[in-house]
Amino acid sequence: MIAWKRWDGRRVVCGVCDSLADRQELAASADDWGNFGFMPRLFDSWGYGFFNVGCPGAKAVQTLATNAMKIWQGLDELSAMNPNGKRPYTHYFQQMGRNDNNTVASTWLTPIRNLNTRLRTRDPAIPIIGATIPATASTTDRYQTAAGQTLSATWSTVLATVNASILAGNNGTTDNAIDLTGYRMAADGKFRPGSEHLKGTVAVSTGNGVDPTTTLIVDFKPSLGQQYTIDISGGAGTTFTGAVCIDVSGTGPWTLTRMETSTTIFPVGSLLYEQPSPDGTHYNKEYNIQSVANVPASEAAKFVMT
Repeated sequence: MIAWKRWDGRRVVCGVCDSLADRQELAASADDWGNFGFMPRLFDSWGYGFFNVGCPGAKAVQTLATNAMKIWQGLDELSAMNPNGKRPYTHYFQQMGRNDNNTVASTWLTPIRNLNTRLRTRDPAIPIIGATIPATASTTDRYQTAAGQTLSATWSTVLATVNASILAGNNGTTDNAIDLTGYRMAADGKFRPGSEHLKGTVAVSTGNGVDPTTTLIVDFKPSLGQQYTIDISGGAGTTFTGAVCIDVSGTGPWTLTRMETSTTIFPVGSLLYEQPSPDGTHYNKEYNIQSVANVPASEAAKFVMT
């Protein structure tokens, strides 16, 4: 849209986001439009343009502040090429705040509100849409069960206060907000358990405990870029390992090439589940796709044209 120097009238969202927007997929896992990650998939499903000015680890306290990244200057130069200096976007989607976390809710909220104020000062007429912050969870079983996940006080009671403020407009600093936590996480604030997403089994015993291997033969077509939890305890749920799928071949059974190399023995019948998260913060491919499907189309209406 920028290269053609014309605009087709759709909403174009400037994402002020951290890695929760699009991290944790392989480039090869992108869809036919080149989208991977939660936010690109969501906005594309609405027919909105989207780009992200943030980066992994970004904090609200640093964004658009003194010595901020040069991308803001780049956006100014692009705007200068447009008639009347028009911005190449119609809305701000301000999702940052996760990396500003604090044990005190008011301290946590301050940099988020201040960033909103800086965005408002920069572009008074461009709507700012906020977003709630999902929790970070620890796990003892690769996020297979809710019981195996734990939320600290920061990521439960303190976060609940922060998110309530974001949904209420964050002291008048946003025009609207989307409860992404409600669509991305379970009702208890944890990840939706991987045990809910059994995909198939190991079709041919693989590994001998000595020689390293990177492949598995499975009875379902794996999703490229997805991380799987593998129950090698015969369905008992006592011994788990994992596999990130970086290649798929065959027509059934399928060969799953793993990112990992190991000497592990994978007996016939070992169960493979979609693992929700690799680290308790980010989301794996299929979890992203499922979460996008959870967001009702009515949320798109919050991006009001001005």
